[in-house]
Amino acid sequence: MLYLKPIINGIGNYYLEAQTRDARRTDVIVDYRGERFIVELKIWRGNEYNERGEAQLIDYLDYYYKDKGYMLSFNFNKKKKEVSDMYTTERFETTVPVSEYVKNYVDVDTFLECCKACPNYEKVWSCPPYDFDVLTYWNEYTTLELTAVKIVFDEEYAGKVFSQEELREIMAASLGKVKQALSEELFEREQKTPGSISLSAGPCLLCKGNCGRKENEPCRFPDRMRYSIESLGGNVGLTLNKLMGIELEWMEEGKLPRYFVLVCGLLRQGA
Repeated sequence: MLYLKPIINGIGNYYLEAQTRDARRTDVIVDYRGERFIVELKIWRGNEYNERGEAQLIDYLDYYYKDKGYMLSFNFNKKKKEVSDMYTTERFETTVPVSEYVKNYVDVDTFLECCKACPNYEKVWSCPPYDFDVLTYWNEYTTLELTAVKIVFDEEYAGKVFSQEELREIMAASLGKVKQALSEELFEREQKTPGSISLSAGPCLLCKGNCGRKENEPCRFPDRMRYSIESLGGNVGLTLNKLMGIELEWMEEGKLPRYFVLVCGLLRQGA
């Protein structure tokens, strides 16, 4: 307010916590030279909290029939690093015949039961159940090129306690960034390898949680949607352990693990 007063200087007015008819309160309203400005004030508590603030501001704009507003976020985390500075990555690769992989690492029935407990089951086109035979899908190819990326967090952060919102932000920024890079790489490899198809690192995120399957609509991106190894019955934990020498580390409640691992692959036909 110390900043606003000299600007307004008797020409306009400002209102704090102005109440709307539905009992909500806008943080600041400024009337100045015949215009009204809606301002929302927030303390930075991560992307999710920030998005809720944006949605709140949009509601206020609708209420006051305005098409532009302002949100000021105050970040007091002066020493907080960007997520990209909190970790390094290690890459692992191996190739295995599909027949051997299916025999030793694929158990469709067991993993289908596991998938039934997942909220994506029957809700996302990249997840079960499918309208095709999974083993037939595997056996259309001869070779599986596996790629794993280990996201290793610095000692300063690994094993430390974070809020649920902070953990979601860290996971989205680290896993999301690496997954996107892997997806782009795999699509490039598909283009260079006729008759190949990639297996994504985890579920498809192209529709950002709003897959058309929920509404019985066809896939919006059939040319880019890919299945993951685990959705096709592959045992990712066993794959990493036996073929790449990596042990999965499970998260403890509220703590950041030492590392995450993303694993994906390219199925190829022919030698």
